[in-house]
Amino acid sequence: ISDIRKFVRLSIWYSGWNLVQRILISSDVVIIGFMISAVAVTDYTLTAYVAVTATTALTMVVGSATPGLGGLIGKGEFDKTLSAHQEMMVLSIILLGATGVTILLWNQSLISLWVGEARYAGGEVNLLVVLMGVQLLFIRNDAYLIDATLDMKKKVKVGFFASLVMVIAA
Repeated sequence: ISDIRKFVRLSIWYSGWNLVQRILISSDVVIIGFMISAVAVTDYTLTAYVAVTATTALTMVVGSATPGLGGLIGKGEFDKTLSAHQEMMVLSIILLGATGVTILLWNQSLISLWVGEARYAGGEVNLLVVLMGVQLLFIRNDAYLIDATLDMKKKVKVGFFASLVMVIAA
């Protein structure tokens, strides 16, 4: 019964982290809609589409190392864990660099061909969306390491506080 309780508590904390992620990922659209207009949300969402999709794909690639990190942590091989985490960060930098530059160079053309020039939110928004993707991937790199340690309670509390501050500041 003790193991079941531990598992249930861990599952609840994982659910809490999913809620924090939803706040982090979706709050920008809600704030833009509330502060500006539905048309601005449309332009923003279309401009952000490629960056969001690319970030999701890159997150899946980098996150595939999580079971290996868990195995290293479980064996107590913390030097190897740190080395693997550093390799994840380097891989992220390389992938983000190539992807980000491509988005910054070609997203306006894609939006123009896809739905028309009027729906492109602008270069500043494009840059900010790419930077948000960079930030999100680095947050998730560290989150994967924390997930492997199974210390979800602290992660959820800090993440919730950070997302609350972000929404209030926005």
